[in-house]
Amino acid sequence: VTGSLLLLQQYHEELFGTYMKAATLKGLALHTADDVGAKGPDYRMGWGVMNAKTAAELLQNKGYTSLIQEESLSDGESFTITVTANGNERLMASISWTDPEGEYVNRGDLNNTTAALINDLDVRITKNGETYLPWKLNPAKANDAATQGDNKVDPYERIEIDNATGTYTITVSHKGNLKNGPQDFSLIVSGAQVSKCSIETPSNLELVSSTTTESIITWNEAEETLFEVQCKSLDTDVWTSEYVWENSFELANLQMGKVYEARVRAICSENAVSEFSETIEFEFNGEETQMMDYA
Repeated sequence: VTGSLLLLQQYHEELFGTYMKAATLKGLALHTADDVGAKGPDYRMGWGVMNAKTAAELLQNKGYTSLIQEESLSDGESFTITVTANGNERLMASISWTDPEGEYVNRGDLNNTTAALINDLDVRITKNGETYLPWKLNPAKANDAATQGDNKVDPYERIEIDNATGTYTITVSHKGNLKNGPQDFSLIVSGAQVSKCSIETPSNLELVSSTTTESIITWNEAEETLFEVQCKSLDTDVWTSEYVWENSFELANLQMGKVYEARVRAICSENAVSEFSETIEFEFNGEETQMMDYA
């Protein structure tokens, strides 16, 4: 587990240039753990078995189908965000925070029920007047399955909504007064449609114009979508790739009289990539360049 957490920190730094706070890393591991036994957490297996692959994929999909936000809650304030379920997986939201040191010290009393939590944060999800609550356990009935309710003892809370559709409001608040001023917390959301990026295969790829040194191709537009444009001459097997946010690209440094191929695909994250479009083939003859056919 320790090695996996270290690799996730390294991967986050490679993707985003920073390391996660301790609460974020803890929240990521719990949010993506494989549930075992009864649904939800339990006193035997906690939140389940760590799944580093799922955690890495959640990082890859940040800004597409997942959110990872490090926020701060001031005394008496609440934090609210609206998300839309993607309809392809369970909508999940969790919060994690590093709680201030408590005053009570257990001197060996087994299963003491004195609360250790100092700053009690709460996460709720609402839609059309319905409120979804986080998982909680009952220490007086340790063998019972987890239920949904007001969790008053854990510095980590998670809500899961099966078959989620439409728009939901996530609210983070707190009880009482916050010790030591503002309380930092980490919010992780999965199963959401965070961006308008589309992984539909680009269509209507065509050559629109040429000069004596380059040709311009275009295809159907898609919002917030990165495109990979590949081009090669017909006499080679090696494609060259360029990445653009627009739905057009200038194919430069072409040689007169040579036949070229070009194709495009959409990229939303490392996990969300479309198939390549149909390949167009053309002979470059400067301003008289003409399409040949689709491969």
